[in-house]
Amino acid sequence: MRLQRLSLGVSLAFSISFIVRRIKNVRNYKISQCLCSDCKLSSIVNKINDENILIPSKPQKIQPPKPVYIRQSFTYSYDVNDTFYYDILLNQSSNPAVVIVPFICGHSKSSCIRRLAQQFYENDHSVYILLPRGSLDTKLSLQQKKLRYEGIDSEDLNQLIGLIPNKSVILVGYSLGALNTCHYMSKNSDFISNRNKVVKAVMCFVEFDDKYALQIPARVQRYLGKPIVSYVTQNKEYFNKHGIPLNAIDKITSASTIYQYDQEITCKIRNHSSPAEYYEWIFTDVLQFNKLSVPCLFVQTEDDVITGSFVPYDQMKGNENINVVVFNRGNHLGTVTSDGKDLVSRVVQEWCE
Repeated sequence: MRLQRLSLGVSLAFSISFIVRRIKNVRNYKISQCLCSDCKLSSIVNKINDENILIPSKPQKIQPPKPVYIRQSFTYSYDVNDTFYYDILLNQSSNPAVVIVPFICGHSKSSCIRRLAQQFYENDHSVYILLPRGSLDTKLSLQQKKLRYEGIDSEDLNQLIGLIPNKSVILVGYSLGALNTCHYMSKNSDFISNRNKVVKAVMCFVEFDDKYALQIPARVQRYLGKPIVSYVTQNKEYFNKHGIPLNAIDKITSASTIYQYDQEITCKIRNHSSPAEYYEWIFTDVLQFNKLSVPCLFVQTEDDVITGSFVPYDQMKGNENINVVVFNRGNHLGTVTSDGKDLVSRVVQEWCE
């Protein structure tokens, strides 16, 4: 294996990316770095770089596709109030099913999720999207016994994989969902009984540096905190019933940052003393690259203001299952092209075939 050096979905992420691009006069998307364990990925990288795909000069108004999903749910036998939901695009082919794990507060209607789901569906794959609890029109039950953490709680993911009949599975995670995917693929517990069905895993926009997580600019934190505030506000009674004080919830809504959410809720669930300790745990316990036993692809961008640009190649190169591509631009959840599609979805789908 060799390292080859090659020549939110949100308005804030795009504008930051656009400013940097103007300064550096970058006009084309390129895969600037890659770690290739197979010839297929090398071919994909070379093809994209040869195409000289233009980076749009302004946000695109082309709407992503609107897949028509089938909504399903699963309720645990040990708690009739403990239910998760998932959306499906069903295809009758024998190709592996694709399970998508969204980012925090993401769901099946998020732009990048819709593009990827449609990309796979049009290439004859069934697609299952695990909906974070309380997202869209789903509800959190006040009678639910367990306070669940969507980020590194693998039980729902494991159950969903087990529900897919007679097919192998490709896992694709975005951001926090990518950490969940990596955790599922590298850990051993009672909640990972269906992992043998997974034939490939893809982790997009992963944060590898625990120190960078503490340095995200306040204005970016507040922008990203808006959907979290909405989520926490809508489910205030649920969190309060599970031991989160109302004054802690008020701190989250006042600060409007991911950091405050992690401080008041995530640290309580995971039994960490601080966000710094929690972030360190993620990067030492969750990201265990040596335990990834199926072909895996990590997709990053150099200008991602949420994750930073660091990629731990030295830790990855010892495992021939690991592949990496890094785009020169795209920010977080980006790489949208002038035709309304995105290059991450294209790379992921082509590599998974």
